[in-house]
Amino acid sequence: MLLRAVSCILYCMGKRRKNGARKVSLDAKERILGSDWGAINFNEQDWRQQIRVQKYLKLITMLCISRFKWSGLPNGIDARYLELTLFDNGVALFFPDKRWHRFVVTSGNFGNVNNYNNPTIFNPIATGYSYKQLNSKECVPIWDNPLRCTMKDILTDYAIRLAIADRALDVSLDNASVPLIIACSETQKLTVQNIMRAREEGTPYIYTYDSADINSMFNTFPNTTPFIADKVLNVKTQIWNELVNFLGIQNSTTEKKERLITDEVQAGNEKTNVFRASFLQCRQQACDTINELWLLRGGMEPLSVDWSDYLSGGILDTEGDEVE
Repeated sequence: MLLRAVSCILYCMGKRRKNGARKVSLDAKERILGSDWGAINFNEQDWRQQIRVQKYLKLITMLCISRFKWSGLPNGIDARYLELTLFDNGVALFFPDKRWHRFVVTSGNFGNVNNYNNPTIFNPIATGYSYKQLNSKECVPIWDNPLRCTMKDILTDYAIRLAIADRALDVSLDNASVPLIIACSETQKLTVQNIMRAREEGTPYIYTYDSADINSMFNTFPNTTPFIADKVLNVKTQIWNELVNFLGIQNSTTEKKERLITDEVQAGNEKTNVFRASFLQCRQQACDTINELWLLRGGMEPLSVDWSDYLSGGILDTEGDEVE
């Protein structure tokens, strides 16, 4: 009975120690990867793919919020916050806060549309900020695009496609690094290793037994996986060019720009201008309304916005130059 009791105690102590070590291991993984992943169901390939998607979402977000240059913003209004709000929600609200006696920009929702589907009621929303409901004479909405909605779903799709291209590129590079596979018997493994080591070291003479049959000693299976990294990079470049064109950013769709003819330059600029104008005009219309309602009447500097691409700011002509 005494031996059985001691055995039970030792078993329980060992199980408790094992469970405790497992819990510490899980907690450590959750601290590194985040509790959403869960250490038990962690899949490294899924985690790496999520990292790729997040990488491109961050890069695309930086491109989106850096496309425009605001001038004449009243004191206290951050252009970065304004563009981030437009990126996240598709609309930002500009209005004078009568409590603080200054202009503010917030996120918000809207409703009570008129016959032109223009909202007439706005509810400002911001972190640590609240304000009363505003009408169309007290608030000016700044829209990100003519559809008046966020483009995050479209941009997320581009990020996923770019991440898939990166995954295919990684797989191709991993396959290219697969070593030569050699099959031999267990008794001849050491002999084969010595022969291959001498070959890799560049030994001028390799000696073996006169009874050794090199032809039948082992079989080699070379890595015949096709190398497609260059094709994947080409597809990735096309996806990226399509994305930046959609954002209104001027870029060349070919790596050898000197081969472009005038018609190709004109066609590329026309496509860029269509997307660029769709984003820019919404912001300029809001600037005109804000200037008319408040800034010009108060003798303040007028609000304006332009494209921030210093090499090709504004709308492009057929020669690729800026239209004044």
